Amino acid sequence: MKFRILGPLTVVDEVGEVIPLPALRIRTLLAALLCWADHAVTSDALIDAVWGSDPPRTAAKNLQVNIHQLRRRLGHERIVRHPHGYQLIVETGEVDADVFGALAEQGHQAIAAGDAELAQDLLTRALDLWRGNPFADIPDFDLGRELSARLVERRWLAIEDRFDAGLTLGRYSHVAAEVAPYIRENPLRERLRSAHMWALFRSGRQAEALQSYRDARRQLVEDLGIEPSPALQQLFKSILAGDTTGRDAAAESTPTAARPVAARAGVSGVSQLPLDVRGFAGRAAELAQLTDAIGAAPDRAGVYVITGAPGIGKTTLAVHLAHTMVGAFPDGQVYVDLHGSGSTSAEVSPEDAIGRMLGAFGVQPRRRPTDLDAQAALFRAVLAGRRVVIILDNARNSAHVRPLLPGAPGCVVLVTSRNNLTGLVASSGAEHVALDVLEPFEARHLLAGRLGDDRVATEPEAVDDLVAMSAGLPLALAVLAARAAAGGRRHPLSAVVRELRDEHVLDALATDDDRTDVRAVFSWSYQRLSADAARLFRLLSLAPEGLLSTRAVASLAGRQPAATRPALTELTDAHLVVEHRPGLYGTHDLLRRFARERLLADEEESVRESAVVRLLNHYLRAAHLADRWIDPNRDQVDLLPQLPGVTVADPGDPAAAMAWLDRELTALTAAMEIAATAGLHSYVWQLAWTLAPYLDRRGRRQAWVSTQRAGLDAAVAADDTAAQALCERLLGAALCRSGDLQEALEHLGIALRLYETLGDDRRLATTHINMTAVLEQQDRVSEALEHSTAALALFRAGTSATPHAGEAEALNAMGWEHSLLGDHQAALTYCTEALGILDAIGDRIKQAATWDSVGYAHHHLGEYRQAIEAYQHALDLYREFGDRYFYAVVLTHLAETYSAVEQPHDTQKALREALSIMEELEHPGAPEVRERLDSLQGDEDENRGSGS
Repeated sequence: MKFRILGPLTVVDEVGEVIPLPALRIRTLLAALLCWADHAVTSDALIDAVWGSDPPRTAAKNLQVNIHQLRRRLGHERIVRHPHGYQLIVETGEVDADVFGALAEQGHQAIAAGDAELAQDLLTRALDLWRGNPFADIPDFDLGRELSARLVERRWLAIEDRFDAGLTLGRYSHVAAEVAPYIRENPLRERLRSAHMWALFRSGRQAEALQSYRDARRQLVEDLGIEPSPALQQLFKSILAGDTTGRDAAAESTPTAARPVAARAGVSGVSQLPLDVRGFAGRAAELAQLTDAIGAAPDRAGVYVITGAPGIGKTTLAVHLAHTMVGAFPDGQVYVDLHGSGSTSAEVSPEDAIGRMLGAFGVQPRRRPTDLDAQAALFRAVLAGRRVVIILDNARNSAHVRPLLPGAPGCVVLVTSRNNLTGLVASSGAEHVALDVLEPFEARHLLAGRLGDDRVATEPEAVDDLVAMSAGLPLALAVLAARAAAGGRRHPLSAVVRELRDEHVLDALATDDDRTDVRAVFSWSYQRLSADAARLFRLLSLAPEGLLSTRAVASLAGRQPAATRPALTELTDAHLVVEHRPGLYGTHDLLRRFARERLLADEEESVRESAVVRLLNHYLRAAHLADRWIDPNRDQVDLLPQLPGVTVADPGDPAAAMAWLDRELTALTAAMEIAATAGLHSYVWQLAWTLAPYLDRRGRRQAWVSTQRAGLDAAVAADDTAAQALCERLLGAALCRSGDLQEALEHLGIALRLYETLGDDRRLATTHINMTAVLEQQDRVSEALEHSTAALALFRAGTSATPHAGEAEALNAMGWEHSLLGDHQAALTYCTEALGILDAIGDRIKQAATWDSVGYAHHHLGEYRQAIEAYQHALDLYREFGDRYFYAVVLTHLAETYSAVEQPHDTQKALREALSIMEELEHPGAPEVRERLDSLQGDEDENRGSGS
């Protein structure tokens, strides 16, 4: 088996066939395992890789399912279970990146040994393995970013080695032609430029070789402000002198980093940067964004704004970046803490800040004007012609910073702030980088940098606990690392975790320095909020974890969205709340805990309770509006009314309703838990009722069962017989979908008895239809027909003159059951009548199930063309309404008809699509479909082998 990661992720089996991995989630999981091939990877790390920072509540279960699906494709023995995760077993030579690395290293050693011919062969074979960037088909694969960067750099080294081998072999014209496009792709790599220059020179093109050097020097000076390395300069001189041994002499000189352009005569550099943090980790994307932006505009005064929540690592990033650029700014590296975050230190005014910076450049106080504008003009004059990097740390707002900006080309200003500084970004065209909490793998790297790789590797579970406690906040991680380090290596991290669990989390993150005490750092931002923003911040701690929509936030506050927006904007500007996507807000766990502390201290219990009820009411009423689009003809319940101060929006169409529920499902199920804890039983069972059609449509069987169990518990606790009957019925239907048929019958039996007692004939009839679905799966078709017949009689005995959708459901059930009993003509009669009713009342989704029944009857009557048309009708409708569960079921029926008319390609195509959906949904029919598909493939292989 071969695993190819140098390009789109591809797996090839032993006979050279590509193993299909159609689902992005499966490919991402395999990519994560390949990053640590032959090493155990924790389940949390895999969940982070596959679902990112906001995994579903069922992520652990889903991971097991995805591992199972991957094992089916790769072989069970390939993925080994460990106590805390999984390990992918690979053999030597199975991963193309490993083969590439080995060949590249052998090629490098061959060059050192003087065998250039062998080196070129090895390096060519190594580079031929590349099909694109590593993991090219896996978007946002943060886990593979560092590995990808290392592989890309190793590829460049191999390319350079191959050109060196070509030059040694005297293939100058070939190298001159081949190296040029690589220089265009990466013009700052001096080894490429050196090969280009020498190849041109030895090909008799001395003038072009000298021009290549001039091009390189101009680009280095203009882009980075640095001169070429001494080795490249020496090569230039040798070519200029016509010395054919020049490249050997240049190569033997000691390699040094490219040096900066000399500072102006008479000006000494200023160096005020704080110490670079030990164990800096993460922020690769942000560093790349800032570095690229600075490199793209070397000849203008650039302003770069770094914002984020308290403790997010803004200063650390700015200082680290500045340290990496010291060589490019030889005239000075200036640091000023403006103390605009609200700390205990006094805020530094613009006048004081300019005075400090002027003093750093030797301007005596007596020469400084007193007027701020004049001071700013003098500061700009002093920096004219100099290359200086300035960090303005902890700016309060745009006005705090604007007078401090130099106008000189070549100067760079890094501004950090807890506020967005929108005005500064707009007026100066500043590059804006907003920091979020670290990804779990970045947090682990930070701890490894502070505690040592070996200590972190020894206790992965304890490290995961520390990462979870920190919520990915760099300051919290630093404090936790300090506590762990204080205990020494003899004090295991697991013991540190146990000690921390005995404390309140924010207490555990306290220090003797307000600048590193997480609670104190949070409080500085909180104290600067307006009363409205502070109140909203406190109330947000009542919401479930995850993202909140603007209307959910407004409902929590008891105001209209427009009235809530100023406070919400203030919170996002202060980075106490993050707008992760337009109109969707959230915050990390430590800020939530701080907000909860302030809520309990500053808000009356009645205020807290009212806010919770408004939020629950918002979710209930909004979910109900979505449900009306999904199943407009279902029987309604007496829903709790919409409360004053609660805002909801109508999705407007079925697709938008499904999308809203997809996005809000985690919040809705969390709302049920909040309501259950608060004893608000009606909200629990009504939310469960509202979610049922959506969960059924999406095939979320486990979520459907768990929500209905919670709803039933709430109905029983509320002593509400009608609600209990409803929840018994819905739980029975959910259990039927999940394959728990006996328990489904038990709950549906209770629902039948309760509805008979209540005298609710319509819902009694609906329960009879639910019974038919269970009995059909138990091959008790005659009993199922008795229930569907009873349901039809009950619906027709009703007083309404308008047909009920349930009547059509009963007719369809009767038609299906007649087909199962062999009377397909009668089945068509019942189903045709059902379609007429559904068309009259405009119920398109229930038409899908009826068209499936029609197709089944036509198939067994040998009317295959009509069967295919009916199945296609059903598929179109299920696709339109997003019902993947029954879409897959109909595909299996369609495959039967394709098989009957001897269309093997269409048969396998339908089964493969059905299997992909069924395995993702954990459909109980998936094994049978897999068996059918394997059997068809086996027959095809046998026919091919026999030559028929």
